[in-house]
Order: sequence, then structure tokens, then C-alpha cells
Amino acid sequence: DVLEDLNLTREVRNGIVCHTGRRKASTPEGRIIHFADRIAYINHDIDDAIRSGFLSADSLPPRVISVLGSRHSQRINTMVMDIIEQSSGKEEIKMSPPVADAMDELRNFMFEKVYFHPARIEEEKKLSAMIEGFYHYYMEHFELLPPEYQREPHIDAVCDYIAGMTDSFAINTAAQIF
Repeated sequence: DVLEDLNLTREVRNGIVCHTGRRKASTPEGRIIHFADRIAYINHDIDDAIRSGFLSADSLPPRVISVLGSRHSQRINTMVMDIIEQSSGKEEIKMSPPVADAMDELRNFMFEKVYFHPARIEEEKKLSAMIEGFYHYYMEHFELLPPEYQREPHIDAVCDYIAGMTDSFAINTAAQIF
């Protein structure tokens, strides 16, 4: 609503606003997105945490593993199939209590062990400083942006460029610039 007039329907806007948090979307599609978002971010964050050394694969809670599975694909498949089985032919989009409880336990585990881990918070500060450094660098050296980003207003172009960086591209760019 503020950044761009995309002419979205009320239902799409509601789905976007309600895809996270406790508010339920007004449409089945929006409620499915709520589940899809949680399933995706929890599982991808587990993989990221294992790759970065915050977690080991065997540190996940045993009850969660017994319900959802030990591998990324097993967890996603269990949760998605459960939603399909529990919701098929019904008005409500939901998970069975055992799967929902396991997902909640896994989410709580991630908050405790990863999201609020002191080393992660320190890493977030470094990343924030890197992004701020990109902003100042490209505002001062606007001509170094790729041609497709060189437009007015400069602040929007620089922010769009930084927002589009992948993790590996940002790390490589930071090594070159700083």
C-alpha cells in the first residue's frame, strides 16, 4: 500500500498480511500460505544452522524427529501430507495435533538454540554493518551499480540492489569492497 500500488485484491492483501503471526487469513489460499511459510522457514533455517555450525543434525529434539523425520525432505513431506490429509474436503486448513505440536516444538527449539543464540545475535550485528556499509558505498559510488539499477531516486535503486543480493554474492562483494 505504501511502496507501490500493485492493485491487489482484498484477499491477496489479507493473505500477505496474515501469512505470519496469529491472525488467520480470510481465504483458504491465505491459510495455506501461512502453513507453507512456517514449514519452509523452519526447515531451511535448520539446514542453515547445521551448515553454519549452530546445530548438528542429531541435536534436534528426539520427539520431533520421531514425528516429523530426521531429514529435511522427511520433515517437509510429513507436514505437507498431514495438512492435505487433515484438510481435504473440509472448510478448515489444519494439521493433526501430533504434527502441529511437533512443529511448534521445533519452532520453539529454533528460537531457543538458534534465533536468540548470542553468537547468532553477534553475527546479525556484523551482517547489519555489512549491509549498511553497502548502502553508504553505493550511495557514494552510484556509478558502480549495474546499469539496470542506475535510476532515480538513487536511494531506491541502491536499496533494491542490496535487497537482491544473495548471501554468497554479498559476502564476495564485501570482500572486494571492504
